[in-house]
Amino acid sequence: MFKNFELVPTGISGLDYMLGGGFIFGRTYVISGVPGSGKTTLAMQFLLDGIKKAEKTLFVTLDEPPNELRYNFYRLTSEIDNIDIYDAISDIMQYEKTPAKDIAISRSPEKLGYIPNEIRKSPEFNKLNISFSAFQSALKLELSKNLYDRLVIDSITALSMFYMAGYNENVGIQSFMQLISETKITTLLLVELPNNFFTVPEMLLARGEIKLYKWINKNKQKMGIAIEKYRGNRFDSKMRPYIISDNGILVDSSVETFIENTMDIPPPPVNISEQHEENIEIEEKDVTRIITEIIEGMKKAKDLGIDITPIHKEIEISLTLLKKRSFNESIAHVIKAQKILNHCMFSFNAVEENEN
Repeated sequence: MFKNFELVPTGISGLDYMLGGGFIFGRTYVISGVPGSGKTTLAMQFLLDGIKKAEKTLFVTLDEPPNELRYNFYRLTSEIDNIDIYDAISDIMQYEKTPAKDIAISRSPEKLGYIPNEIRKSPEFNKLNISFSAFQSALKLELSKNLYDRLVIDSITALSMFYMAGYNENVGIQSFMQLISETKITTLLLVELPNNFFTVPEMLLARGEIKLYKWINKNKQKMGIAIEKYRGNRFDSKMRPYIISDNGILVDSSVETFIENTMDIPPPPVNISEQHEENIEIEEKDVTRIITEIIEGMKKAKDLGIDITPIHKEIEISLTLLKKRSFNESIAHVIKAQKILNHCMFSFNAVEENEN
């Protein structure tokens, strides 16, 4: 078992190199990225590294059925069967608040190897509708009963979407992360992002964030991993390339420069900068979708005290051109607004890191 301020390896040698040896024991970290970027794979490798060291590990799933997790990741090693799995998936996924039941009465962690191959069927009667408070209380109980060394929550995104009806989301997330930090368990919180530039409040509250980038460049998929924030230890600030193989994530830490500036990465799924440069026909839905994403980012930036005036100006020009159906001209200002927003968020995070 690790002691305070010792490092917990991730199970990925290239990532350990970037982190200066691993995660700091007992702290909470965010693993963020767009869909399909390998967040769960990274988390599984982290837990499997603990299994090799005879540690107790727990995977809490809020959106992917345990039998699918076992099927998808058994290729890594049969040792996956020794990971404890806590199925916290509600039988009722909805946004309205409804009467909820105590999950602690109905479910408890079990070895992944004991999970049947078939997906768990929701009962015809007495379906389990899990509220945020019920889930939080049940998890606190389980973590106090079992002395786990490593913990993964997959995902905070699902927790926010389906379990917080009637709750203030920001207050709920803060309360949940406080609960996790008090356990002194080295924890990974998985967060799914709608695009490469999206930021989440969890990043500001966690002790660190590892971000997995995925984008298309000249019809080829590219992937890069970067440490956006890491308190308490020196780390590699460069983005490094990685692949997802049958053996898991492989990070090439020997490449000194992969992509220095994250602003150069186009937001998926539409590579707007390349489309504009090549004079490909831009559709109205492409422009409006990206403007909507930028406006959401502007709201978060404003809440952080960032001056969004120059971003707002570019969006106003873009909307005016959009009304005139000048889509290519409109997208040029969208690109400029996106880059200004990215720069503002990048600068804010850098300043905050230096202050801490």
